[in-house]
Amino acid sequence: MRLRGRPSEIPGQTDAQGPDRCKGDPQGLRRTERGGLEGDEEGRPSGIPRTTDGHGEQPTHRGHPGGIHEQTRTRMRVAEKWMGGFDGGVHASPRITGRAAGIASAVVLLSACGGTTDQPTQTGPPPAMAVQVHVLQGTPLDNAFTTTGTLLPNEEVELRSEVSGRVTHIGFQEGGRVSAGQVLVRINDDDLQAQLRKAEAGLKVAQDSEGRQKQLVDVSGVSREVYEATVAQRIGMQADVDNLRAQIAKTTIRAPFSGVIGLRSISEGGYVSPTAPIAALKQTDPMKLDFTVPERHGRQMRSGTRVAFTLEGDTGRYHAEVYAVEPSVDPTTRTVRVRARSANNNGHLMPGAFAKVDVKLETIADALTIPAEALIPDIQGQKVMVMKNGKAQSVRVDIGIRTENTVQLISNVQPGDTVITSALLAVRDGMAVRPAERK
Repeated sequence: MRLRGRPSEIPGQTDAQGPDRCKGDPQGLRRTERGGLEGDEEGRPSGIPRTTDGHGEQPTHRGHPGGIHEQTRTRMRVAEKWMGGFDGGVHASPRITGRAAGIASAVVLLSACGGTTDQPTQTGPPPAMAVQVHVLQGTPLDNAFTTTGTLLPNEEVELRSEVSGRVTHIGFQEGGRVSAGQVLVRINDDDLQAQLRKAEAGLKVAQDSEGRQKQLVDVSGVSREVYEATVAQRIGMQADVDNLRAQIAKTTIRAPFSGVIGLRSISEGGYVSPTAPIAALKQTDPMKLDFTVPERHGRQMRSGTRVAFTLEGDTGRYHAEVYAVEPSVDPTTRTVRVRARSANNNGHLMPGAFAKVDVKLETIADALTIPAEALIPDIQGQKVMVMKNGKAQSVRVDIGIRTENTVQLISNVQPGDTVITSALLAVRDGMAVRPAERK
């Protein structure tokens, strides 16, 4: 028997093996020279396998390992009945028979060439998102911060002369150490010494006159008014002598304290005046450390607080002790000024040096901290995402100490809570989450 049909009515004819092969069936349905489908001895097209073999076993198919799909077998049986009805009919038209066979073959061919049924879609909740987490537990935390400061000498003065005159003596070496009371500069005082001698002579005359009149007033030799005028004159002359002695004392400049004197700006024989600086004297042992702390830490600074500091270009670490705290906050910078002292026995510390100051106020034994990136700031404050019963939940928190990498939580959380630290932009309240596996 031959079934006639046009090649265009049979889909899936082209593949890599040629136009007479079916892509889904390596055995293929071959066309006859007249365009029909060639069948086997039972009248079934060669591309349509039997439902069972001679032993009652299901034949295999390359496109469907383990046997043809049940739906494919059903289509094959329908095609067999349809074709058999047309073949057995006495009045069946050859044209109708050929078309019917072609349609049936096309149905079977679609099944054999990879036609599949729709796969059922999965239903149910989406899988939980894998996130990095941090379990809260109490750990020691230092309430510390870093600020900047400047080294200052313990004492510092700029030496100037209180009187004008010519320099007659310089008693120090530039950059050298001097002791308290040491004579540093002498200024010519010849004129003052002459005035002093004259005043002292007049004072002696006034004192003698006062003594004689005192004897006379006792015997009513002079009036008391004359005596009192003599006493006043003697007091005035005594004041002149004292003033001249004070002027002479100012011509000698002495070191007010022990320290290191700087470069001088005068020379012996030169003229100095009260407006001309002579040199700077600084006491560098101990040294002062001047720094500021934020307003929130100002009330925690106390006399005796120990601080550490480092210097630029110096690998050493130095320590100082706070001795004074400014009692007010600077309204411009909102900081509190603090001063500490540091020993400088070897003279390694220099006034004016920049210092990086580490201040440690206290140690909290059981602080709850999280990585800084796990904190979510918003318009209402701060919050974190915690994982409870496999669900994400946002929790409002208050923060305490903030370090470079961590933040202390002081409210609405407790030890054992699991805080989400990754994918914070994707996680929402109520979303299913699970801890990610650590690599």
